[in-house]
Amino acid sequence: MQETTNLKLRKPEYNEYADIADINHNMDILDEEVNKKLDKTKKAADSEKLDGLDSLMFARSYSLFNNDKIPKDVFNNTTHNQSYMGVIDYGTEVGLPKNFAKIVYIPHATDGYGTQVAIPYDSGLMYGMYYRNSFQNSWKPWLELLDTRERNATDPTTIAPNNNANNCQDTGKAYYCIWKQTANLPFGTVDDGIIIPYMHHKGQFGFQIYMTWNGTSIWWRKIHSGNWSKWHCIGGGSWNQEIQKDSEQVGKYLRWGAYGQNHVIFDASTSIRPDGQPCDRTNSNQPWTASNCPTLMGFNGDATWGVRVDSARNSDQVRGFQFRNNNGILEVLINGVWMAVGGQIYNRQRFKRFQSWLSETNYMQGHEDQIITIFDIQKPCKIVDFNFNNFVWTYGNTTDTTIPKLYAKEYKIYIDDILAKHIRIDTNTSTELTEGTETYISKSAQLFKTLIGELQANRRLRIDVTVGVNPRMYFTGWINILYHN
Repeated sequence: MQETTNLKLRKPEYNEYADIADINHNMDILDEEVNKKLDKTKKAADSEKLDGLDSLMFARSYSLFNNDKIPKDVFNNTTHNQSYMGVIDYGTEVGLPKNFAKIVYIPHATDGYGTQVAIPYDSGLMYGMYYRNSFQNSWKPWLELLDTRERNATDPTTIAPNNNANNCQDTGKAYYCIWKQTANLPFGTVDDGIIIPYMHHKGQFGFQIYMTWNGTSIWWRKIHSGNWSKWHCIGGGSWNQEIQKDSEQVGKYLRWGAYGQNHVIFDASTSIRPDGQPCDRTNSNQPWTASNCPTLMGFNGDATWGVRVDSARNSDQVRGFQFRNNNGILEVLINGVWMAVGGQIYNRQRFKRFQSWLSETNYMQGHEDQIITIFDIQKPCKIVDFNFNNFVWTYGNTTDTTIPKLYAKEYKIYIDDILAKHIRIDTNTSTELTEGTETYISKSAQLFKTLIGELQANRRLRIDVTVGVNPRMYFTGWINILYHN
């Protein structure tokens, strides 16, 4: 009698009698083996139940071992009414990073709503898990589930898409930006680092944070209505790090804490206020005062320290001049002459008389329109009094009209070799008229000081008189000055 290969069922030959015992033997073996198979099937079905949803059973399982793949028409069908699990080898055609992937499909109904879960084959080293939903008979894009895998810089799914930072838009995903390849980084392409985005509406509204491998700075920017803003530095960065000229890494604003909102100390070197309006890059609208303006200081944990600036509103007015301390007096060098700051300090006085009459029969000789220098000093000085007169004077009891005499026709006062005052004298009238540096006065004018004021010279004071010849009239007067020796 022969037996079957696997279950060892008895097989009578044609020349043998069928024995009821052999038939019962075979039935017992079949009963036992079929029961084993049914038990395994039940356990497998129980293992495929999802989260306690006992009514959900996988209607079909596709096995790559048997070359049994999920057909494309089934995979792409959003109205498939039965759940399935299996494998595909066309993953890149349907938006996955790898061709080979394990798939789980869970339908909602036959109304075009369902979910697919995909796990690419790579031993979990590079690719994670993806899922997508169908909505109104259309599959939505695959979404990657973030996990704790170590990121590999060679993984194309972690590199900035098309080497463009603008394309890094999957919320929470860390993208690697390649040195001298990835565009639209804070320093162009000359950098590499990591971008982590947050998208409120992908491609329209959201944020990015960028961390560079080549420094300590962190940057952020936002996208608004599809338009990316410039990068802003959050902090970090070394003192000698190359930065963009208008980078936020450049210190622009210090909060003016004592006065609340909208009060900042800012960098005015671009002539732009924080609100975007133009301003003077040198001087503020309002000068500094101790009562309501900030004072910058340093602090080392123990005491405050001064902060030096190169120039300010007042010091700008005296840049380029040399100063010295002359026995407690601050002096500035102007045109080769040391002068006291805050007004010249004079330490000498000089009084001088001048006249064309020398004695009863001796007069200064000259000719018509001759110019005579009656006073000349080459020191810092100030006129405090200047008086003159043209008059006829009888010496003794006689007036000699036979001897020519000189009288003043005009005076010219030069301050630092520049004509500062020109006084013309009209001997025939008593009028007084001033036009610019010229003044017309009568011969009887005595208070010359009221006409010229307290003129000051930095280097030199000179007074010239233009004379005329008259037998009965001559000039006389005095000058009183203060000067610095």
